[in-house]
Amino acid sequence: MKDMVTALVLTFLVIGLAACNNDGEEKHGFYSGESYGEEHQRSTDINYHGNRGLKPYKVKSSYYENYPGAFAEKLSKEAMTVRGVTDARAFINGKRIEVGVHLKKEGKETSKEKERIKKDVEKAVAPYTDGYQVRIFTDHASYSHLRNLDNDLRDGGPVDLPDERFSR
Repeated sequence: MKDMVTALVLTFLVIGLAACNNDGEEKHGFYSGESYGEEHQRSTDINYHGNRGLKPYKVKSSYYENYPGAFAEKLSKEAMTVRGVTDARAFINGKRIEVGVHLKKEGKETSKEKERIKKDVEKAVAPYTDGYQVRIFTDHASYSHLRNLDNDLRDGGPVDLPDERFSR
């Protein structure tokens, strides 16, 4: 009797296991990692917030005349001449200019280095900013946000930003 029960259990196990893989092309399991990277992956998923892959690329010139894109680009280029800065973006709104800089040693600068860079950037853009209120940002979040605002404006995004100031 014991042999018969054992044979019966083994028969059901063999039949059950054989039925699990009746299609060699079928993915195994809904949450299986076997198809990772093949389905539902988009290039924007990896860089959802736009803050990875900070290789500066050539910015587009603005098509709109009511946003001073050439002036913003001039300020950005002047800020990039400062030692310790790899990229810079300027955002102009009325009489306010906000300049975000991407630092060479991102996150490894001391507070003294950041203050020196801020002062040097202020000196670099000072000849062009008479009558403007200028703020310089050295943190990564502000730089990314200013870069995204600038890119949106250059790509034809909203140009009517009355009293808009980014504050995150």
